[in-house]
Amino acid sequence: DDEAESLYRQAWNLEQGQGVDQDLAAARKLYGQAADKGHVVSMIRLGLMLQNARGGLRDARKAAEWYRKAALRGDRQGMHNLAWMLAEDRGIEKDE
Repeated sequence: DDEAESLYRQAWNLEQGQGVDQDLAAARKLYGQAADKGHVVSMIRLGLMLQNARGGLRDARKAAEWYRKAALRGDRQGMHNLAWMLAEDRGIEKDE
């Protein structure tokens, strides 16, 4: 999706401060919009921002949800990040 890719690129530039002033809150918002459109890399970037309180409050549960969504699409980084959060008991509930 071209729109999702464009949102991702804008978010990346804002997160990194490339060509624009760094704005983590705006980056997080744009990653969320791209992730909602199914952009897998944005799901990971948003998860990282949520997990590490970049651009807003920390929310491990939402981070895990985005990692899970990426993992279900076959993304290895999503699988890895979700597994790490589960193994380290980082604020999410494990299935019994």
